[in-house]
Amino acid sequence: MNKIVLAIALVLLSSVALAKSPKTPTPPPAQNHSCMLKDAVVEKTKKECLKAGGKWEKNAPAATAPVVAPAAPVVAPAVEPKPIETPTK
Repeated sequence: MNKIVLAIALVLLSSVALAKSPKTPTPPPAQNHSCMLKDAVVEKTKKECLKAGGKWEKNAPAATAPVVAPAAPVVAPAVEPKPIETPTK
């Protein structure tokens, strides 16, 4: 009886141990190509760009790169102390 229980436990535990863990999704790589059509950057795929007569160039110009603004410093508002009220009888 103990051998049967041990065999069942090993089968169940081995399937858990060998199961693949779910992969976390990875973000897509940053785009490093752009379509240059008549000296302007155009939002097109490579196939559409070449068909329209544009050039598919590596390293998109800075105008199409995301702009990261510097963080503004956090300034706490000035708080004036309240006068202490004295109890009167």
